[in-house]
Amino acid sequence: MKKQPTYSLESDDNIHTAIFSEDSIEDFFEIFDYVKNWKSSFVEINGSKVPISKIRNGLSCFRERQKAFNPERYCFGEDAGNNSIYATNPLGCRLCGITNAYWKGGWYTIGNLSKSGIFTVDKNQIKHIVKNKINEIGFCPVLDINAIMQRIEALPDKINPKVDKNFEYITTWQDGKTIAIGIRMKEKSSGYVVEEYPDIQEINIDPSEIEDSNINSSLSYSDKKRMTAFILCLFLGWVGMHRFYVGKRGTGIIWFLTFGLFGIGWLLDLILILFGSFRDKTGYPLK
Repeated sequence: MKKQPTYSLESDDNIHTAIFSEDSIEDFFEIFDYVKNWKSSFVEINGSKVPISKIRNGLSCFRERQKAFNPERYCFGEDAGNNSIYATNPLGCRLCGITNAYWKGGWYTIGNLSKSGIFTVDKNQIKHIVKNKINEIGFCPVLDINAIMQRIEALPDKINPKVDKNFEYITTWQDGKTIAIGIRMKEKSSGYVVEEYPDIQEINIDPSEIEDSNINSSLSYSDKKRMTAFILCLFLGWVGMHRFYVGKRGTGIIWFLTFGLFGIGWLLDLILILFGSFRDKTGYPLK
């Protein structure tokens, strides 16, 4: 600490002091890592004492920012070599708890999706999340809470993926219907076009137009019964009878000649059938 240009000693209280600016963050951490566990150590930021526990998160992020190729864009999640929209941050703070990723605090996942397919963004809830996270962050020299709040207000109030092509529905299949359960941002490729296929047209099929909703399900499973295979394996698995049943004659003969592959294959097949992982000769799971 004594090597620091701003080092001073308050002789009356025997307090060793050093002052650090934003540009000397590496010097700060060199000393901070050395004295952080001392009971007598404390940090003052702009004249106010700050708990040691609230120093590392914000300043560590700021430290990485200073090392970044473009520090000004670092807080927005922009890194060299990663151009994914999900990696960027719309609020300008990596630690604020809100991101562009739909699986990790995506701002467009906070709100409600109406039956008409329009998503209403809950900005008050987003502000609540951000305020709590900022309190955990502690101190960061470039943290601008007012700017973050302004960016939240600038987010759209409502999103309609049927109109806004930057978003799409997250869907699930249920009772013969495709049901939207949320929305997400579309990831768009922006690289060099190697080859184009102008004659290929996109075909959209509405599942509601398919009369027999059981067509796909009937082709997804074998015509062999799982319970039958289980009983055959349980009592006659050592001779491979269950494998003959599902059409696997080659391995059935091996099971027959080796007493169920010395018992190991018999036991393994029994477990696979029990948990629905055993398949017939064409690769389909048993019913």
